[in-house]
Amino acid sequence: MTKHIVTSMLLATMAVTANLALADTFTPLGAEAGANADGSIPAWTGGFNRGVTWSDIGKQFVDPFADDPVKFSIDASNLETYRDNLTPGQIEQLRRNPEGYRLDVYETRRTAKYPEHVYAAA
Repeated sequence: MTKHIVTSMLLATMAVTANLALADTFTPLGAEAGANADGSIPAWTGGFNRGVTWSDIGKQFVDPFADDPVKFSIDASNLETYRDNLTPGQIEQLRRNPEGYRLDVYETRRTAKYPEHVYAAA
């Protein structure tokens, strides 16, 4: 019986150690925490944190990024440059509407954030 208790304690310790090691690799919900190789997707640093509280949810939304400049736009004239990054639907919209459809591209952010009880349950 003692052998089983020691084994259980050892396995529990190993699981905790493994989870602590993964904490730097993954977000609390399992996404990769680090930036991608080319830096176009930044590292996750805890999510949106600009003074909005959970009690603010449901109130009128104010865009926290309204002042962000457009990094570049994709339209029919430069579609081929960005084709590999577009969905078939976006490509078709650009093809069908060469004069009146464009995609404005902004800085990428990883703003997802949930209450601590959600992370604890994950």
